Amino acid sequence: MLGIWCLLHKYPCYNLSVSFPLQTFFATLIGLAFGSFGTMLVYRMPRGGTIFGNSHCTQCDAALHWYDLIPLVSYLFLGGKCRYCSAHISWRYPFIEVLTALCFVLLIPQLEQQGWIATVCLAIAIF
Repeated sequence: MLGIWCLLHKYPCYNLSVSFPLQTFFATLIGLAFGSFGTMLVYRMPRGGTIFGNSHCTQCDAALHWYDLIPLVSYLFLGGKCRYCSAHISWRYPFIEVLTALCFVLLIPQLEQQGWIATVCLAIAIF
């Protein structure tokens, strides 16, 4: 709540410091999630899809469960194949997820220099 209070009142939150390994861990998780969302948008929007609704395999049209949609982890666990029909999943999806996570991690020093890293992480986590 302190982070939101600081955002609303425009005070820097220097007392909300978080260790660099923890910052890196959370930035990686958030980056992977944003990367996964981005790949979903890139796939669905040109085809007239929507961001709502369940994800499905592009080959067999099987509905994917939440554990099939964990960014990067599901791809590695399933060996880059669909759980239901064994169709290959393009390497571009995990590549974009990892690239987005790397961008988020590289942003840490910039945000930390200005004292906003904890506030931004807290705001992203809440919203």
